[in-house]
Amino acid sequence: MPRTRVAKVKNPWRVSDGLALLAELQTSAVDVAEDDDEWETLLLSRKRTRITLIELIEAIRAQRLAVGQQVGIFGFHGIVVLKRDVERLQRSREPGPHAHACAKSMVSAAEFGRSVGLRDNGHFLALIEFRLNNAIRRPHDCSCERAPAGSSPERG
Repeated sequence: MPRTRVAKVKNPWRVSDGLALLAELQTSAVDVAEDDDEWETLLLSRKRTRITLIELIEAIRAQRLAVGQQVGIFGFHGIVVLKRDVERLQRSREPGPHAHACAKSMVSAAEFGRSVGLRDNGHFLALIEFRLNNAIRRPHDCSCERAPAGSSPERG
C-alpha cells in the first residue's frame, strides 16, 4: 500500500521500503554533531549540486560518499554526507574539455526527427525509447538537467 495518495507524488513509497532504505544508510553512518558545517543533508546536497538523490545514494552504497547520522535528528533528514565528498563526486561527473565541441556537433532528436519526417506523434522519440538508434543522454544546455538528446522545449 502506498504511503501517500497525493496525486502530485509520482512514486509513493511503502513505509517498509522507506524504513529499509533508512536502515541501510544508517548501517555505515558515523555520528555527526548537529552543528557540523562539513556535512549536509542529502536533499540540500542534491539542491546545491544538482546530483540526483539516486546518484547520491548509489555513491553511498559504492562507498564513494561518507555518510553520517546527525545526533538527535531521527529519520531521513538526519542522514548527512560530507560536502567535500559530494564536491569530488560532482567534479567527476563534469564533462571533459572536449565535451562542448562534441555537444555542438550533435543535433537534438526533435531537430533530427523533423528533418526525416518523424516529428509527428513522437515516432522518433519512440525509436529512442526502444534503443533503435544511437541517441545519447546529455544535460540540456539551458537547465543543465539530464534529458534525452533531443528533448526540446518546443516538444509538447
